[in-house]
Amino acid sequence: MSLQLNDGERALLEELRSLSTDSRGREVFAGLTVEESIFYRDYCRALLTEDWCREDEREKYHQVHNKHQRARRLDLLTESQEQMDALI
Repeated sequence: MSLQLNDGERALLEELRSLSTDSRGREVFAGLTVEESIFYRDYCRALLTEDWCREDEREKYHQVHNKHQRARRLDLLTESQEQMDALI
């Protein structure tokens, strides 16, 4: 399963190391489930197009966003540590 990102979205998200795969090989945002990833993608797209989402979705967005950012930072930290270990 793919998150059906356009080329620009995919390039940016790959550069930010935001994309991952789950245990079933499905594309997801780092640290998120497939369902959370689809919600996160749709909400972010709505923000970019000024198609604001409902008030009750904001809290869910913030929870999912924070979960994703923690996982992404952990992945980057792990990658950085592995690179440092290789130099030593």
